[in-house]
Amino acid sequence: MVCWMIDTFGTVEQREHWIPLMATMDKLGSYCLTEPGAGSDAASLATVARREGGKFIVNGTKAFISGGGDTDVYLVMARTGGA
Repeated sequence: MVCWMIDTFGTVEQREHWIPLMATMDKLGSYCLTEPGAGSDAASLATVARREGGKFIVNGTKAFISGGGDTDVYLVMARTGGA
């Protein structure tokens, strides 16, 4: 799923770097969805990312990440617009 998300939403540089590494399983990825009080319901996400200049400021809490601690890249799911 992380590879698909990078391929769909990532920059050219992110795709060129991560997809070959993940396709060969030289690098592994985890997606960070689950939150306290929301579980794995993406529609109930409370984590927010807002753009400041060329960066995103992320505020929120994730409760469970499959493969957490053993993967090379973490894709954090967060809201970027209005609810």
